[in-house]
Amino acid sequence: MRLQQILVVTSLTFAALPALARPTYPSNIPNGSVNSCLNCHGSMAGGARNTFGQAYASGGWDGICDSDTDGDGQTNGQELGDPDCAWTRGNTPGRTTDISNPALDSSTSNDPNGGAEGEGEGEGEGEGEGEGEGEEPAGGCAGAGVGLPLALLALLRRRR
Repeated sequence: MRLQQILVVTSLTFAALPALARPTYPSNIPNGSVNSCLNCHGSMAGGARNTFGQAYASGGWDGICDSDTDGDGQTNGQELGDPDCAWTRGNTPGRTTDISNPALDSSTSNDPNGGAEGEGEGEGEGEGEGEGEGEEPAGGCAGAGVGLPLALLALLRRRR
């Protein structure tokens, strides 16, 4: 009976919890907060990874920037404002406007090469370059979050 009560409470607890957030993931790609979870997943609730998410999980940003994971004719770098693949985490990408979704072939940038090195005029020093990690989108990305359920299962097994 006690085990049944624990399982019911645990089930209700997990049903009431929102998906576990992964707020740092969007900051691992340039302009990641524009599409947030939809860069790598089919919905804001997370779940299965789309083609971009699968490629990112295998190669990281440096490994997929020059690729075209959605087959729309633009590289992931062009779609996310880093056409030269020069962006590093914590810095501002070459372009922060006209960002498209690298997982949707129906989503392309109207300015894919904007922000490429060598564009623009003038000289000067930027403010705050490389400082901090940037702002995270509200809510972050959902993830599998298996740590807590596994801990509860281990606890239940010890009680037997």
